[in-house]
Amino acid sequence: MTSIEQARTAWATAPRDTELDRWRDLYDVTVPRPRGCPAAAACESCAALAGLSVQEADTPVGVICLTLCDDCTEAERTPRLSAPDAVRRAMVHEQHTRRVAGVAS
Repeated sequence: MTSIEQARTAWATAPRDTELDRWRDLYDVTVPRPRGCPAAAACESCAALAGLSVQEADTPVGVICLTLCDDCTEAERTPRLSAPDAVRRAMVHEQHTRRVAGVAS
């Protein structure tokens, strides 16, 4: 099952109140930058401009990529995303990682 299918299933089957509560602590930022993920110009959590790296975050709707500073990565501070934003980012992440995997093959 692709992360897009996982996102659709999670969104369609989750109770709305429970789904909204889960967005508070949904990130597990532990994986360094995968190939193909774009970097933002500033930390997406605190807007810092130095010490940036792209990390993957595992969310209930799929894996997304985030640009975080060293402090936010270490503290596992991530930006708050709405459910639609997280789904959109999971689908974009799936597309650009699939494209890189296709080129590497």
